[in-house]
Amino acid sequence: MQRPGSWRRRPLPPGWERIRATVLKRDGYRCQWGEGVVCGRVANQADHINPDGPDEMWNLQALCPGHHATKSGREAGFAAGKARRAMAAARFRKPERHPGLR
Repeated sequence: MQRPGSWRRRPLPPGWERIRATVLKRDGYRCQWGEGVVCGRVANQADHINPDGPDEMWNLQALCPGHHATKSGREAGFAAGKARRAMAAARFRKPERHPGLR
């Protein structure tokens, strides 16, 4: 299942609404953003901690809309930077050895 307007690379797993509800309940409907001290605002979104990781409870956290947008934006920025670096590297050929030295 993929929501309209979503930029997800892969579809959500079957039963996502149940998984999402379980994550939110486990985290007390509070945003888990932060290290040490968590945000604590009301959370209504479940997020993958590692975006390329599995759809398992240990890889999911509850986030408020603001922190979910921040995290998703950072991940998109990292992915775009990685793609730009790969494209730049592909433009430059490795130097060829001089024909007389082959």
